[in-house]
Amino acid sequence: MSHITEVLKKIKRYCEKLFQKKYHAKYIYAWYYKHGKVRENQVLFESFHGRTISDSPFYMLKELMERGSFDIYYSTSDYKVHKDFIKKNNLDIKLVKINSRRYQKAMATCKYLINNSSFPSYFIKKDQQIYLQTWHGTPLKTLGKNMKRGIESMYNVQHNFLQADYLMFPNEFTKDAMMTDYNLTDLYTGKVILCGYPRNSIFLDKERGRQVRKKLGLEEKTVYAYMPTWRGKNNKDIATTSYEEDVKKILDVLDKQLKDNQILYVNLHPIVRQNVSISTYQHIFPFPSNVDNYEFLNAVDSLITDYSSVFFDFSITRKPIILFMYDYEQYMADRGTYFEAKSLPFTKVYELEELAQLLVSEQVIHSESASDDYYEKFVQYDTLDASEILLDIVFGEDRSDISIEDYSYNREKNRKILYPNGIQSKEQLDDLAKKAAEEESVVVLERKWFHDELNQWMYEEYNDKFTYIVIYRNIVNTYLELVARKMKNRKVINDLRIRGIKRCLPNLKVDPNYPKQM
Repeated sequence: MSHITEVLKKIKRYCEKLFQKKYHAKYIYAWYYKHGKVRENQVLFESFHGRTISDSPFYMLKELMERGSFDIYYSTSDYKVHKDFIKKNNLDIKLVKINSRRYQKAMATCKYLINNSSFPSYFIKKDQQIYLQTWHGTPLKTLGKNMKRGIESMYNVQHNFLQADYLMFPNEFTKDAMMTDYNLTDLYTGKVILCGYPRNSIFLDKERGRQVRKKLGLEEKTVYAYMPTWRGKNNKDIATTSYEEDVKKILDVLDKQLKDNQILYVNLHPIVRQNVSISTYQHIFPFPSNVDNYEFLNAVDSLITDYSSVFFDFSITRKPIILFMYDYEQYMADRGTYFEAKSLPFTKVYELEELAQLLVSEQVIHSESASDDYYEKFVQYDTLDASEILLDIVFGEDRSDISIEDYSYNREKNRKILYPNGIQSKEQLDDLAKKAAEEESVVVLERKWFHDELNQWMYEEYNDKFTYIVIYRNIVNTYLELVARKMKNRKVINDLRIRGIKRCLPNLKVDPNYPKQM
């Protein structure tokens, strides 16, 4: 009897390990991916992993509602807050909680997918689906493989870009940076659209800005907006404690010196926001919860930021911008930028007291806007009808008036996959570079292999010696397929191998019999 009990315990432990709760969402998604039918009239929008209903997807949503006849879903990680938001804004949409069963179903069965950041790493776009990736800003900070530290954090952004049918960029500068630094030029098989961000159309509507000021009772006030970026060495590393202390000090000083007719609205990084209370300040408030962030920004007198790409967007208003770069040298050492931030045609401030005096005196309100060269380079494609343009393209309507570049030629090249078993030395990288040069090859690097030395080697010497993807090894299988794989079922293992290639290198001609699963 005791022997039977012990066997049952072992079976229980094995099953618990096999069906770990943390993988539940992926297994459910895999079922809908395999069995769910794509619904022609359904659209899924997502902004910043469900943290907000905002940005370009939100503005496209409003345009889509006017067209009617669509079932619209929006991802959320804060159901209660967003339920209230859609009620106040009369939005006829259905909220789906991130990682819920409804979310997995929507992601696998909605015909149209529109995201400004990224779906989970296990996401695989079906052939019948159409995915528009809008991204969320012209970059000042280096991204992807151009980051000094943390190249491995590019893995899911690169994955989503490769899955997309359409990538949209607001200018050639952004297109060149993203296509190069996520290794898309040789691997992407969809189309690139040059078009202004839908979220930025609001900055061309001055009357809407006046209406928002009136709605919020700000007509007799001088209104500043402060939107600092996060601090950290890469997209996953955020220096929370020291940054919180910096923010508290900045807000303390500014609140004491601002006049009664001056208001500073603050929008902090979500990780910092929860630990920095601003409820006790007299002149400082959070961004209004009942107005979209960009609609509100359109109503302020001046923007204060640092290295955040929001200044590119706000500059469309031609209102004054202050770059408060109190930690400039340290930030450059940790992260780096695509060009010298000090060269930007905005007011630069490096000391807190100087910033306070500038705001109190309101001298900045009367400063000159940027040069014509700047506007030509960064905001030439911004228009009031950006949402309409993108929806037309996604729904297959002719927009030959818009610049669209086709990368489908990448489908025709025969590729060899080079998948090493970890990287511990420069000799291994030399060997990879040599093999990759011999034929059209794609090197697969796993995120977990990266260490400080590998980041340094790649950044300083190997980034441009071969084309590579960074993956999080994630076999997308259903519960039944998981059991069959553990039982060495050859057909299932082969099916999962092909599915893995479709997840990591979609639409490319690669050997489906490559022995590793991705």
